[in-house]
Order: sequence, then structure tokens, then C-alpha cells
Amino acid sequence: MTAAPPTEVEILPRDDASPRVFVAGSPVSEWNVSISHTARHVAAALAPDSVGVDLCETASVAAVRRAADHVLTPEERPVVTERPDLLIAAWALKEAAVKADRNSLFGQAPRRVRILGLMPPALDGRRRALVRHAGTAVLALVLAL
Repeated sequence: MTAAPPTEVEILPRDDASPRVFVAGSPVSEWNVSISHTARHVAAALAPDSVGVDLCETASVAAVRRAADHVLTPEERPVVTERPDLLIAAWALKEAAVKADRNSLFGQAPRRVRILGLMPPALDGRRRALVRHAGTAVLALVLAL
């Protein structure tokens, strides 16, 4: 892909609502994009492989705890629910992985992604993961190879 003026680059939704890169009105199939934001932070990732990025505010731990049963597998819950920092990291990691797979956080998709470890982050399948604290949020990045 050659350089393009910023005025010709757009990020538009696919039919499944995941973002897609367009240059001069044409989709750029060789690049994948993922976007996440909170009230205080924004993150975007661009990669040739499937990519997912997520931000989760550490102050959201109560809401994440209420939704954990839906996102975490029974094996994962006891490992992360006792520590708020691990719970937020697990949530962001799952959401980034689901985005990389171009699935929704609703339904069974999050439970099909298995967290094998959080320090360092590891997921099942052909995925590479990164989790970092970024101010008042946790940032997770997942590449699906």
C-alpha cells in the first residue's frame, strides 16, 4: 500500500459493525483495524493480521464484575475475580480477542477464547497478546495469526 493523503483515508463499519480501512473510497483488504475508547482514553491498532484492541477503565471494576460470568469461563473466574486488576485485564484481553476474531462480546464468543495466563498474557489458538496499564485504564492488544 502506498501513502495516501489523510483526507482520503476513512474508517467505516463493515456489515458486522467492525471497522474497515478505506482509501479514496475503496476498501483496503490488506490492513485490519481495531478501535477502542473510554471517557478518558482512545486506542487504535492497524495490522496486516486480524487485530483487536480494548481499553477498560480500572474504575469500571464493579460493572465488569457483574458481567464476568458472561465473559469468563468457569475455569477462569476463580483466577481473576478476587483481584480487581486481574479482572480488568482479563476483560480487556477477552474483548480484544473477540474483536480480533470479528465477533461480538455478546453470545458465546468470549467463552470460546481461553485465557491461559495474564502475566504474561497468553491466549489459546494462534493469538499473541499484550496487556499494559495506561493511566487509569488497562490496554489489551491481540493479534490473531
